[in-house]
Amino acid sequence: MMLKMKRVHWKGREVELKVPSKKGKDKDKDKDHDKDHKHGDHHDHDAAPQQHHDDDGPMDRVMAGIGEGMFRALIMGMGYGGQHSLNRMLALDDRSLGAMPRYPGEPLIPMARFDLDSRKVGLTIDALDLRSEIGYGPVALQYNSSRYTERDPRDSMTISQIYGLYRMSFGSHVETDIGLGSLNIAGNDTTSRFSVAVPVLIYPNKHLGIEFRPAWADRVQDYDLAVVGTARFLSIKAGYRWVESPRVTLNGAYVGMSLRL
Repeated sequence: MMLKMKRVHWKGREVELKVPSKKGKDKDKDKDHDKDHKHGDHHDHDAAPQQHHDDDGPMDRVMAGIGEGMFRALIMGMGYGGQHSLNRMLALDDRSLGAMPRYPGEPLIPMARFDLDSRKVGLTIDALDLRSEIGYGPVALQYNSSRYTERDPRDSMTISQIYGLYRMSFGSHVETDIGLGSLNIAGNDTTSRFSVAVPVLIYPNKHLGIEFRPAWADRVQDYDLAVVGTARFLSIKAGYRWVESPRVTLNGAYVGMSLRL
């Protein structure tokens, strides 16, 4: 800051005072302005938002496209399979639907089916498995019951399952279902839990088939695999069933028979 001498009169006397010159004030203002300008530039630089590159890379976009394509294919397949199950039932009276008719007594998409299996679980436990299914085309209701009897010590337990089925046909040789329902265990205690079943039935010809029936509930896994020899309305089968939970294993081979309408 620059100062200059200025004479003024105060109480009848002339005195000299040092006052800032206008030029000094201007220079000070320029310095303050420069400081503010630099300071502002610094803050503006710090405050400038950083750019983040959130765009997915090429591989991410490819995987997302594959996932979306698979989901659409699944939905379309489910729609086709259910419609084909219905068309097979209607094709007996309307051959213009372009589907192989489903004749009474065939093993796939039955109007009614009843199964009885005898299973050996270990050395002391016998199991009797019952299955009934009633439906038309793509929709059905299925009830399963397995009665376990232990000879020594004497004890018993029943596991039952009930499902609403969505039945999908792919040609006249393959059926895949999606079942939603519940699994119930009645023994020393009684419990019930949500369950999902996805049966797959493959019959390459009218006399031989393979049936795989997996089902899952909370901490319970149930897998049933069978080879089926079939004639119209009647089948005989042999298979193996795995029923497992954290505390118990009820696995064993079985033989059985099936009646269909």
